[in-house]
Amino acid sequence: GNTAYFSANDNGAGDKVWRSDGTLSGTYSIENMYGFSLAPYNGKLLFSANSGFWITDGGIGTAQLLFGSYFYGGTDVNGDFYAIGLSSIIRTDGTQSGTREVAQIGPTTMFGHFPVINNKIITAFNPSGIDRSSQEIGIFDIAGETISQLKEIKNGPLGSLPRSWVTINDRVLFLADDGVHGLEIWETNG
Repeated sequence: GNTAYFSANDNGAGDKVWRSDGTLSGTYSIENMYGFSLAPYNGKLLFSANSGFWITDGGIGTAQLLFGSYFYGGTDVNGDFYAIGLSSIIRTDGTQSGTREVAQIGPTTMFGHFPVINNKIITAFNPSGIDRSSQEIGIFDIAGETISQLKEIKNGPLGSLPRSWVTINDRVLFLADDGVHGLEIWETNG
């Protein structure tokens, strides 16, 4: 569209959610709360703020709380938005009643967009649930709403910490550390 959304600090109360149409008069803060993880969805804006997952149409003060947890990135799949929360995958249709956790993935450090192949989401997954250091590559089946570890790349209690996802045709390339060769490019077809 003709509107950009971003987080910025106006030297006041910290970062806020802003919008701009590229003009001085069309650039202003729309929400008086710290906002991050901004994502477009069905002509609206999803963002994290004040310990919650919010949606707004971009008007001043129009944000509505969808879920009581931050999200750190996500992707639109078949008209629903799937987000990575603190330790779960959250699905929303843009309404509070249509927003819920669909899978536990354990503590994660996954940020940004994540890939979808054959109606499955490739994600960091923490099968032990202990802490972020035990993350491996996981696969979330959207239809069945199930998650499982795709592969144990690094043997032992510490995980390979998969990240930096790139989709090329029907493959996903990502970075992971197998504990022997250091950080390398890995590939999966799901």
